[in-house]
Amino acid sequence: MQPNFNWHGLAEAAGLRSGASADACEWAQLSVSVYSWLAQQADTHASSSFSFKQSEMMIRARQIRSFGSHAGHPVRDSQDVLDWFESERRFSLVEATVLVQDWRTLPIDEMRKLRRIKNVLSVLAVIWDELSMECRNDLQGWANLKTKLP
Repeated sequence: MQPNFNWHGLAEAAGLRSGASADACEWAQLSVSVYSWLAQQADTHASSSFSFKQSEMMIRARQIRSFGSHAGHPVRDSQDVLDWFESERRFSLVEATVLVQDWRTLPIDEMRKLRRIKNVLSVLAVIWDELSMECRNDLQGWANLKTKLP
């Protein structure tokens, strides 16, 4: 891959074309692939890595909402989004519930972790209706906490 090429621009443009057009799936797959690659290239602790991953997951979520979830599909597998949520969760639900009570007094690093959880929950909200009832029940506590997160 060419280092001076605007890969982020390509991912964004492909993502924009991944709407309800006849070739939406191909554009989404291109966008997801590039965003995934960009996230891997970035420092895993950098905000850019998370931002690229969030963009990738939002493309996935929009595809799932528009065309349904399909296990094993390279873009429209809701399990990929759920696995991302699990990997980004830095606190248990109980810990997060306690922390949000007075989040303004937390160290900035802790606030950022809570904010990342809120950002991930925003992606999950896009596919909420596509999730199984059991999965929604498991995540309901997090969904209820979302508005209290920084």
